[in-house]
Amino acid sequence: MKLKSVEIEGLFGYRDRVKVSLDSNAIAIIGKNNSGKSHLLSSIRFAIQNANVNGKTGLPDLMAYEGSDAKDEVNLALIFSVERSALIERASSRKSLNQISDALSRDNGEVLFISTIRGDARSKELSIITECVSGISRDGLADPNKILEACADAACSHIQRRALYLPSWRNHAAKVTDAESLHKGLLRLSNPKKADRHLGPIFARIQSLFETLSGLRGAQLVPAGEESEILIRKSSGHMLPLRSLGDGIVHCLALAYELAYDGNRIFLIEEPELGVHPTLQRVFARFVNKERQQGQVIFSTHSSVFLNERNLDAVVRVSLVGGRSVANECSGYTDARTVLDDLGQRASDVLQANVCVWVEGPTDRLLVRHWLDLHQPSLKEGVDYQFVLYGGALVSYLAFGEGESDDLMNALRLSRNAVVIVDRDRATQAEPLKARAERVLREVAEAGGIGWCTSGREIENYIPLECINGTLKALGVRCELDNFGEGDRLSDRMAALEVEDGQIWIRKYLDNKVRMIQKVLTTIEERHLNVLDLKSRIEELAEYIVACNAEG
Repeated sequence: MKLKSVEIEGLFGYRDRVKVSLDSNAIAIIGKNNSGKSHLLSSIRFAIQNANVNGKTGLPDLMAYEGSDAKDEVNLALIFSVERSALIERASSRKSLNQISDALSRDNGEVLFISTIRGDARSKELSIITECVSGISRDGLADPNKILEACADAACSHIQRRALYLPSWRNHAAKVTDAESLHKGLLRLSNPKKADRHLGPIFARIQSLFETLSGLRGAQLVPAGEESEILIRKSSGHMLPLRSLGDGIVHCLALAYELAYDGNRIFLIEEPELGVHPTLQRVFARFVNKERQQGQVIFSTHSSVFLNERNLDAVVRVSLVGGRSVANECSGYTDARTVLDDLGQRASDVLQANVCVWVEGPTDRLLVRHWLDLHQPSLKEGVDYQFVLYGGALVSYLAFGEGESDDLMNALRLSRNAVVIVDRDRATQAEPLKARAERVLREVAEAGGIGWCTSGREIENYIPLECINGTLKALGVRCELDNFGEGDRLSDRMAALEVEDGQIWIRKYLDNKVRMIQKVLTTIEERHLNVLDLKSRIEELAEYIVACNAEG
């Protein structure tokens, strides 16, 4: 089951009609205070709670847009996709309409359920295959209108049962502080009766998440039966109450309990970051990212942590335009910048990229990124690390030490976690490096970063000869390199090739390095990392990036 879209008009601040696609598994609704993002969630919640109401809905007056003159301006429409199997299970339970099961079983997949409010009236519609309904009617088994009504009622019941609204901390505090609901649930999961043994793994998932969230490795949740209290048994054996860990931990545990207990639902979560440190927000975001494979998570937030590209499928930006709420789907870098502005995130607030990998030029970036992808594909450029191009001799104007100089730019101000990769630029390892390269490598090592001087003459010397020749063959070149040593320049070897006029760009390697390397990358596999010291260097680089991105 999934919420596919919402259309809202004349409710709260949404005076004009707004339709937003929600056909994704993890969606953040982002906006400034009082822009209308929480109202969007509240409208969805109201429609779900009243999905099985016919006729008058009892729409609260406070939901109507304050500038409305008539109730007929109110419009709220939700479209869900519902599994046919769910409708069969619920609709066929009506003894007089068992044939619905046969009708819906004629086609697999999902059907669309449309729940609408027009003015102050409720209507509902189920889109199913017309042939199924008419076929039953011809057989004289049932009135097609009754079939549609039964299926719609089944869809309403299913949606209400599978959708959960989790309010913000300010509303959730009383319930969680008292801990009655959370306590009883954890007590039942931790000590399941014989008929509920299948619930054991759920408690294990909550326990594992709690360890990650709290940072208390080896700590165990202990729901105390008599005291109605949740205790924590530390690895040392000492016991302490959960509430002593702070509201943020309790809040995360409450949210995690609902998600871990049954992830195959629609979760409407209001501001899950309240009271939660950014480190724990990232942990929780990854948990949501994992759980979205089962259900759908839609939440409002002020936090930029959830904008991480690996944690979300979609972002909806809510803003005020002329005093009216407007919702738009965001995509691309420009929209992301606008959202960050809405959240009050200035460029000066984010002082550093987490890891900066300094390389000479674009081909170096392509090669190092590809090698990292082969060795540890979970690391993502732009998220875990970022490349910075220093352009050959321009590295002599960079400083990686603590000293200040008008002549040098301190690269550590961009990121204290620095990796610098320089070409040896010497035919043999016995020849001394250039003074600027020695200085930079020394400074970055003293600053706790990684200074990587290529074992071969240039970074291209890490490319196996078979990959170079395989690329030439794929490009239709009839000749190949007979050897390529660690002291050779690839540009010199390519220039000596006898190629046809139409392939002269291959021989002019220096003018076409990016084009050529992009084709070479398609031939490089993980086994090709065993060249010179490449494998050990990539392992060292990956370990450093992982360590710099590790949670505190």
